[in-house]
Amino acid sequence: MPALLVTFRRSPELDDAIRRLLPRVPVGYVEPNLDGPIRESVRALLVGSLEREVPSLTPEMFPQLRLVQSVFAGVDTVPFDQLAGGVMVAGNVGAYAPFVAEHAVALALAVAKRVTVGNALVRDGRLRPVPESLQLAGGRAVVLGLGGVGREVARRLAGLGLFVEAVTRDGKPGEGAGRTYPSSALVEAVRGARVVVNCLPLTRATHAIVSGPFFEALGAGAVYVNVGRAETTDPAALEAWLRKEPTSGAGIDVWWSEEFAAGRVSAPFPLGELPNLVASPHAAGHVAEATRAGYDAALGNLAAFFAGRPVRGVVDRAEYAR
Repeated sequence: MPALLVTFRRSPELDDAIRRLLPRVPVGYVEPNLDGPIRESVRALLVGSLEREVPSLTPEMFPQLRLVQSVFAGVDTVPFDQLAGGVMVAGNVGAYAPFVAEHAVALALAVAKRVTVGNALVRDGRLRPVPESLQLAGGRAVVLGLGGVGREVARRLAGLGLFVEAVTRDGKPGEGAGRTYPSSALVEAVRGARVVVNCLPLTRATHAIVSGPFFEALGAGAVYVNVGRAETTDPAALEAWLRKEPTSGAGIDVWWSEEFAAGRVSAPFPLGELPNLVASPHAAGHVAEATRAGYDAALGNLAAFFAGRPVRGVVDRAEYAR
């Protein structure tokens, strides 16, 4: 009987990681009909999108369940109300940080250097008018959130010659930031910044935290990148800023409507009318090396759990209550 149940499709990469990191843990995969004995043996779940993978989940389904480990960093889609109160939920903290950070910097540079505008110009057979770009070196960058991704983003922005600051929940000094502001001082922190990169998780506290006053403070000649969660940003405020400040721009990798099963993405504003928006299809973590890194981090955390060691990335469930 499995002690660990994987709720998403198995793969050679996952099988290899399980052999290497959980050689003595009985592992099973979700089947269309989970019978009683299987459910009663499960102590941990390895999940992708638990809502989609086990839609009939109830607190009583897995009576021995103690840990839900996400293969992804974010846990905002976990149906906490369908889990028993004592179950821990852990995000895959830092597993994809280097890959997401590299993508964030690529978006920032693409926006600042008007890469997509210039690309369209040349594809149309024209050299002029050349789109005026922004100089990043010597400016100030603000990273929202100094978790694994935020720290990696900070290092890369510093390498571009930007002075890096950060916004965190409590404003305590953080690695890679010359100055750190508390989230209560968000608007003050971004005033006059050349680049802002959003690496925030989606919680009750961060929902729509990036709103009208934020963009008013950011003003003209600035770059906003979001590789955190779409719902941390007010889409109407973002659209209004992009229309008002054509010398500014945004690079967005995460979206308010992402239909993975159908392969569709959409935004609550007309994407085609915003030439200063550079968009990517939630692709920051889609790097060949990221698959192994993600499985290794998640299964390493599960190995710690089964060995009775501390588990990383456990979230405060109250922050995610819907």
